[in-house]
Amino acid sequence: MTTEPGRGRPSRYAAAAVILLCFVVAVVVPKAFFRSDWYRANATDYSIHLRLWIQPMIWTGCIAAGWFLLGQIGRRDGATLGVLIGKRRAVVGASVGFACSLPMLVVGLLSPQETDLSRLFYRTAQAGFFEEWLFRAFAFGLLVQLARWRIWPAALFSGAVFGLIHLGNYSLEGLMDEAGGLAFIGLGGVLYAWLFWRWNWNLWVVIALHLFMNLWWELWILDQNSLGVWAVTGSRIVAVGAAITLAEIARKRPALGRLLGIHTISR
Repeated sequence: MTTEPGRGRPSRYAAAAVILLCFVVAVVVPKAFFRSDWYRANATDYSIHLRLWIQPMIWTGCIAAGWFLLGQIGRRDGATLGVLIGKRRAVVGASVGFACSLPMLVVGLLSPQETDLSRLFYRTAQAGFFEEWLFRAFAFGLLVQLARWRIWPAALFSGAVFGLIHLGNYSLEGLMDEAGGLAFIGLGGVLYAWLFWRWNWNLWVVIALHLFMNLWWELWILDQNSLGVWAVTGSRIVAVGAAITLAEIARKRPALGRLLGIHTISR
């Protein structure tokens, strides 16, 4: 196994190989399983609530396997997945994410209410936590911290895959039809990754932002608001922009940075 010069431990390339392997398995296996003939023939025999936990559990298994393998090759020191960061930082991060999502709540209050809330938990809390844990904490975060990828290549890579997993019709025609929406989701993934890094690896900021933005979307039919068709898009941009702006202000103001758990970050 390749080692880093003068360090006697596996190189960043070995770390990248472990991270990418587990990430690819996490992305591909659930998609293949849900499209299998066996699943299509037998899915209705099982509770929808059980089926909705299949993908998060596969993701969790792949993250655990990757974290274990990184430890086995001695390449995990100093890395964090951004979840076990202390109660204070977690509460601050979640509060920031909630506060920054409020522009979407305002649009929601001016929109018709959604009536089908049967999958509310799975589309909000479950999606907000597990998607951020896999795409931002594991793929992006560890590629930067352990594999020494630069910030923007890692963010673009994880964001592109994040957009593609939301593809409904896995065909060239489907990709062309959904390209605009997928690009918007992918861009959101890139910005979430940047926020995770800029908030000093505090995953609770992006978990809460993602969760509450999804929640407002599920509680109301936001694209039918009384302000017009661009209001919902604008509110999403303002929500993410607020988190970016606050991080930049806190980075330049030490007192606020200490309060929010942000430190000057060097590459």
